[in-house]
Amino acid sequence: MPPDQLALLERLPQADLSEASLIAAYRAVASAFLPHARALAARWDIAWPTAFEAATRAHLRRSLGIEVEVQS
Repeated sequence: MPPDQLALLERLPQADLSEASLIAAYRAVASAFLPHARALAARWDIAWPTAFEAATRAHLRRSLGIEVEVQS
């Protein structure tokens, strides 16, 4: 694994068993993952699943009241 990706993984919060902690950890993972996934899709000339991302974000907003912020 490249050093920058390893550093990113090391910065992610560790979750305990509380719902709030698990949600925070999942948000952090999604926030970190999306820029890398988009870059890979662009590099391999794969269409980004925009509708799927929008539906997922809407579901998270509706069911958990959360937004996923994307790291730059």
